[in-house]
Amino acid sequence: MTPDGTPVVGRTRFKNLWLNTGHGTLGWTMACGSGQLLSDLLSGRTPAIPYEDLSVARYSRGFTPSRPGHLHGAHS
Repeated sequence: MTPDGTPVVGRTRFKNLWLNTGHGTLGWTMACGSGQLLSDLLSGRTPAIPYEDLSVARYSRGFTPSRPGHLHGAHS
């Protein structure tokens, strides 16, 4: 579970480390969508959903959500 209730999916600052975590009790509910998103990102395909705000970078100072109000908790 993440502090803002939204999973972390995507690349990290480390070359070969990608994340798909923090789904909390919605893990099984979000599994197919998160798996497809990660698959698209890893293979270079354009994902069907916006994903920029799912990055671990959202916990960095100065991060501005691309769609304000759609993240839970600290970013609402």
